[in-house]
Amino acid sequence: MSAVGLFLAVLLLAVAMCVLVLLGVALLLPAVSEAEERARVEREAQEASWRIHQYATQAMGQMLSAARESQTGSTKGRRS
Repeated sequence: MSAVGLFLAVLLLAVAMCVLVLLGVALLLPAVSEAEERARVEREAQEASWRIHQYATQAMGQMLSAARESQTGSTKGRRS
């Protein structure tokens, strides 16, 4: 094999390897972005769930406080 033939063979191998690497990157990038999107959606869902829990806890506290006030108010009204 001549030097030119060897050079062309090496060049062809290099181009083939570059094509394989680029193809691999092109196939992996969507998978990575999909995983990132899934993680973001899950994080947002957890944050929303936590906010709902906080609001529900506050509402329950306000209802209990109002119930106690109505109980003490009606008890005070009965004693007088």
